[in-house]
Amino acid sequence: MSNTLNSSAPATMVLVVVLVLSVVGVVRSASLMRQNLLFTRAQTEVSFWGRGDYHPEQKTIARTVKQLESLLLSAPTQPDYLGLQANAAVWLAYWSEDGAASTRTVQQAVSSQYAALQTRPAHRYSWEKLEEYLARSAATEQNIALATLTQSRLSALTVKTSP
Repeated sequence: MSNTLNSSAPATMVLVVVLVLSVVGVVRSASLMRQNLLFTRAQTEVSFWGRGDYHPEQKTIARTVKQLESLLLSAPTQPDYLGLQANAAVWLAYWSEDGAASTRTVQQAVSSQYAALQTRPAHRYSWEKLEEYLARSAATEQNIALATLTQSRLSALTVKTSP
């Protein structure tokens, strides 16, 4: 009888390991699904900002900003989250009636967009967005240097065709 227990112990251990890995996989998948849904909701909302006559209500803006903050808490270096945060910040600056707050918000957009580029430096579209945000920002020494870097990267990423 003890021989039967000893022979089933390795099978039981394998079963326990598989069960634990399965639970971890399900929990991770659920978390990723939640993040993807939050991101898609926020991305869809921000994509409508400024289209035609659409101007979101303050509660919609607040909810979208909160969703972005939540996403960035879970994945602070995720470039899509940072890029969307930058896009939203530019719109908030555009709608702001306070010049100083608008300047700070555009600078936040520049910082978020540049942070997004740290994980994917060859992403041309992100450099183009940074260039756009820098054009809206204050001409600080740091922003001027960043604009020079941006131009250099965009030039390097330009596909050259032979005649």
